[in-house]
Amino acid sequence: MRSALSFLVLLFGLTACGDGAGETTENGEGENGQGANAELCTASQRSCAGQCAACPSVGVGEATCVEARCVASACREGYSPCGEGCCPDLWDGEGTAAPVDPELGQGNIPHGRYPSLALDASGEPRICYQGIANNTYALRCSIASAGQWSAETVDSGPGFSGFDPDLSVASDGSLHVAFYRALNQQRTVAYAYRSAQGWSTREVESSLDVGAHVSLLLDAAQQPIVAYRDGVAGNNARLGLVVARPLAETWSFEVAVPIAADDTDVGFASEMVLDAAGNPHISYQGGGGLGAMSLRYVRKEGENWATGIVDNLTPTTSFSFVYNAIALDSQGRPHIAYSDPGAGDLKYARWEGSAWVIESVDSQGDTGWGASLALDAQDHPHITYFDRSTGGQTSAAVKYATWTGAAWEFRTVAPSGGGALSTEAWTSMALDSRGRVHVAYYGAGKVHYALSR
Repeated sequence: MRSALSFLVLLFGLTACGDGAGETTENGEGENGQGANAELCTASQRSCAGQCAACPSVGVGEATCVEARCVASACREGYSPCGEGCCPDLWDGEGTAAPVDPELGQGNIPHGRYPSLALDASGEPRICYQGIANNTYALRCSIASAGQWSAETVDSGPGFSGFDPDLSVASDGSLHVAFYRALNQQRTVAYAYRSAQGWSTREVESSLDVGAHVSLLLDAAQQPIVAYRDGVAGNNARLGLVVARPLAETWSFEVAVPIAADDTDVGFASEMVLDAAGNPHISYQGGGGLGAMSLRYVRKEGENWATGIVDNLTPTTSFSFVYNAIALDSQGRPHIAYSDPGAGDLKYARWEGSAWVIESVDSQGDTGWGASLALDAQDHPHITYFDRSTGGQTSAAVKYATWTGAAWEFRTVAPSGGGALSTEAWTSMALDSRGRVHVAYYGAGKVHYALSR
């Protein structure tokens, strides 16, 4: 098990400070010629408790002594306060030499909403999102290779396409994405995959109210499993949270959780993960409206589905989606990051074998929107999300939080201001084999990508 410090060294690319430089002398001056109580020591040290002492994170900047602890008060350009010192800024802009997609929004049609990010076997990012093609909504995907992005249209209708895409990359590198289209009063859940021959698309299900928050994963045979909400009884009478699997010419369907009189929100904001046996675990929004919203969880057990309430949420004055993300740890136990819209908090729940342990990760202001979650090799969570505290709904900051093993640490991926960002969509993140964090998000009429250093 790595210590909390070595974990930070791995994630942020930091190195431990040296022990010898800047030691105080008999006359009270350090080797840098400053008094022992001076606020500025050498690059690897901080003045604290009457002497220049090594701090746990490398960096350059000023620090003050607060209750015998070194606290960074000013850091040079490219560094930010971190624990008791200055750490290198975490994020590299777009991360590549070219934009993710050169197209921009046109008129009232945005470009880059609902981004879904996945990595291939070599750690190269792929992002699918709702974009523009032929002056209408379309499903677009961008592929990074050797530091350059190439964008292509996957599906442009009929009707408006590209809503709520969820992307997975197969072991052979092929792309698989589920999404939904809207034409008049009809919605269609669709599945597309990209092979060496190009993109192919097939319909999963059409209904009056189908497809809200589609989720897709690939099983051990690299076959797609698609989860989504069906909210209107049609000829097939599938009402609730639906799980679909492909057959030769059609699809098989299961209703994991049916809609009930006291649980009309079933299936909104659904997110899915598969365990080692290929069984789906799904987190989703439940409840019966403004005063009874809840975060719920369901898993497949043999031929049955077991469901329960994770957290009863703060009542709201208007309807809001409970954005959430789910992951399984090394023991197969679920972890869920989610927003509590009524409280404006980012929360985190983990299953301990007999009960859910719930904590507020970030409760400062109006935050937690559009959460995305990944667990590292130590089962430590990494979460990206929107913070609307300063910029509001149309100018939110993108934040990152991680558990070090001892405490939550926070970074800003992209600051608020100037209408640069928007919470019309969620964030999407993944960890690569080097522990780097990849993030996709929507803002200023286009899709953005950020990579941790």
